[in-house]
Amino acid sequence: MLVVDGGEVYENETRARRRIRKALEAKGYTVKSIEWEPVHGRHGPTGGWFIDIGSATDPTYHNVLAGLNMGDVMWWIDMLEDARGEGKNP
Repeated sequence: MLVVDGGEVYENETRARRRIRKALEAKGYTVKSIEWEPVHGRHGPTGGWFIDIGSATDPTYHNVLAGLNMGDVMWWIDMLEDARGEGKNP
């Protein structure tokens, strides 16, 4: 698990985690944690990415993004409004 605390990123940040973090930060969000679990399941897939986010401008904002793969996660990030108030896609 990668935990981002107060802007400090642990050294074991993978390219995928860095891509997620940078995409969220570019829209004005803060990353509280990024977790990945192997995808499995007999009655439908479970696991994948779980990203706990906040807003740099609104301390009351909290959201969790989830996706089975990077494509899903990046789609959800693209759908987020810009937290800096600069429109949906800057």
